[in-house]
Amino acid sequence: MAGLGVSLSQCWSVTPQSLWDVIVVGAGIAGLAAARRLQGAGQRVCILEARDRLGGRIWTLNHFRVPVDLGASWIHGSDGNPIHRLAMAAGVPTQETNYDNLILYNSDGRPLAEAATEALYAEGDRLLEGVMAQSSRPTDSLQTVLERMRRQPLTPELNFYFNTTIEHERAADIQELSHQHFDSDAAFAGEDLLFPQGYHGIIDHLSQSPEPLTIYRNQSVQRISYGAPHAVTVETGQQVYQGRAVIVTVPLGVLKKGRIRFDPPLPQRTQQAIDRLGMGILNKVVLEFPTVFWEEVEILNYISERKGEWCEWLNLHAYTGQPLLMAFNAATFGRQLEASSDQQIIGAAMATLRRLYGTGIPDPTRFALSRWGQDPFSYGAYSFMPPLASPADYRSLSQPIGDRLFLAGEATHDRYPATVHGAYLSGDRAAKAWLAAR
Repeated sequence: MAGLGVSLSQCWSVTPQSLWDVIVVGAGIAGLAAARRLQGAGQRVCILEARDRLGGRIWTLNHFRVPVDLGASWIHGSDGNPIHRLAMAAGVPTQETNYDNLILYNSDGRPLAEAATEALYAEGDRLLEGVMAQSSRPTDSLQTVLERMRRQPLTPELNFYFNTTIEHERAADIQELSHQHFDSDAAFAGEDLLFPQGYHGIIDHLSQSPEPLTIYRNQSVQRISYGAPHAVTVETGQQVYQGRAVIVTVPLGVLKKGRIRFDPPLPQRTQQAIDRLGMGILNKVVLEFPTVFWEEVEILNYISERKGEWCEWLNLHAYTGQPLLMAFNAATFGRQLEASSDQQIIGAAMATLRRLYGTGIPDPTRFALSRWGQDPFSYGAYSFMPPLASPADYRSLSQPIGDRLFLAGEATHDRYPATVHGAYLSGDRAAKAWLAAR
C-alpha cells in the first residue's frame, strides 16, 4: 500500500537518538491525536509505527475501483462527535447509513415478512430491556441471563438478532459479554456516517495538517524503560529512542500478549485491568462482482442456521456506485474463519449468497478480507467487557503511570470504548496530561 507519512528528510533535522519531549508509540488515530496536540503546544514529538502504513485499525484498502475500509467504517453518532468535526475540517465526504433500509432473509433463503421481522426485533428489544432487572451473579454472561429469562435456549431468529445488534457492535459473543456492563458506554446523538471514499482521509489530515508530524515507520517497539528520573528509553528492533515521556497507544490485544516489555513492569492495577478486559474480533469480507444482482437496500441480513455465520452484509453499491458487498463476521465465527484459507472463506460467502440469490449469480472478480485476530500489531478488532470486568478497568488504563508513561487508545476510554472517537479523545487526553505534568 502507498505510504501516507512523510520522509525523514521532510521532518526536523534530528536523528532517532535525539532526545524528544514525547515519544508516541503507534500511528493509529489515538497516537496521531496525541502527537497533533503536543506538536501544537510546541513539543518535540515523534511517532513510532510498527506497520509500513498509518492508521492502525483504520485501514483503507485501494484494491478495488473505490477505496474500501477493512477496519473502522463509521462515525458513530455525528452530533458533537470529534471525528465528524475532523471530517468537515478536512473535507472528507460522509454519507448517512439508514439501518432500517434492509431486507431480512430466513434460513431457507426467502425474505421474512415485514410483520415477522418487526415481531423478532420487538422480542429481542424486550429481552435486552429486561436483562438489568434480573438478579444475577457478576460471573453470569449476557447469554446466561437471556436464556434464564426465556427458560430455554435462544432460537436461530434470536441468535441472529443478538449477533447483529450486540455481537457485531461488541466484537464478542454474548456468552463472552458481561450482562452487567456490556452496554455501559455512552454514545453521541445523531446519525451514523460512512466514508464512501474511505476513512483514511481523516488519517491523512491528522498526519499532515497544519504541518507534517514526524513518523518513523516499521519500528516495532519491544521495550520501554521509564524508571529513570525525567527520561524514557524506547527500543525497537532497529533503533533506540530517548525522550522525557512516552505515550503508548497500541491496541489492548498487544498489551494482553505482552509484546512490549515495560521496565519497571506495569503497576498491578494496570496489569489487572489489561487481564480483565477482552479483545474482540470483527472481520470483513469484501466481494466485487461484474454487476449488481441483489436488492438496492443498504443492509442485507440473513438468519443463518448456525449462529453468527454470514448474517450481515453492507451493500456498498448504495454508497459508492460500485458492485461491492461487505460481509461482517464477529466473535466465535469471526475467529474460526481466520483459520480458513482465502478460497475457503470466499467459497463459504458465495454459498450463502447463492442460497439467497440462486446458483446463477456470478463469481466475484476481486475480493479482500481481514484477519484482525492474527494481526501481530493488534491481535483483535476492539475491546469488550467480559464478566467480572467493569468500566473501572477502562479508567485504570487511562491513569498516568508516574509522570512519564501514559496509555491511550479505545480501551482506555470509559465513556467511548471500542470506537474511533474514543481512541481519538484518549490520545488528546494523554497529551494534555503530559502537558499538565511537565
